[in-house]
Amino acid sequence: MGMNDSKTQESWRGNGAADGGRLSRPAAKGYTASRALLGGLFWVPLLALQAPAAALAQTPAPAPSTAPAAAPEPLKVGTARTLPSGVEITLTRAGRAPLSYPSATDSVKVHYEGTFEDGRVFDSSYERKQAATFPLNRVIACWTQGVQNIPVGGAATLNCPASSAYGERGAGGGRIPPNTPLRFKVELLEIVGR
Repeated sequence: MGMNDSKTQESWRGNGAADGGRLSRPAAKGYTASRALLGGLFWVPLLALQAPAAALAQTPAPAPSTAPAAAPEPLKVGTARTLPSGVEITLTRAGRAPLSYPSATDSVKVHYEGTFEDGRVFDSSYERKQAATFPLNRVIACWTQGVQNIPVGGAATLNCPASSAYGERGAGGGRIPPNTPLRFKVELLEIVGR
């Protein structure tokens, strides 16, 4: 899988063709709960690309809000919502009643499939047969914003403009080129700890 817990360096590294272009992240404080859950290419994009890895390690986590986050207006299955950032959310399956939505500071457990606009899959928890768990405030902006609009038990398609995905940097050692819009099918299984 490319993960090596004995490494303590702060940088991300890839082994090129030897590991299919995948990048791995050394163990770091605050990543133990999610470390093994996002294997392969997707580990780096979800947890690292809000800011460079060294900056994440030096930036304190935001203080939890004392006020509960307002739930978004529920979407009906088949309807879409476009956020100010250009992220488009289309609900494909209704959630479980009573509807519960994650906030940006929650950790979530999801199944997902990431594709390019032409439908080519670049990452999938379904293919790994293992759901992924991660904090929403440590993922790409498209996920932070979009998953907050999916109720627990629901599923949606997120269409991510390049600026809310990996922007000019791209990801995965070139597997996701710079300035590439992406599409994710996301199934919200649970909000961890609720």
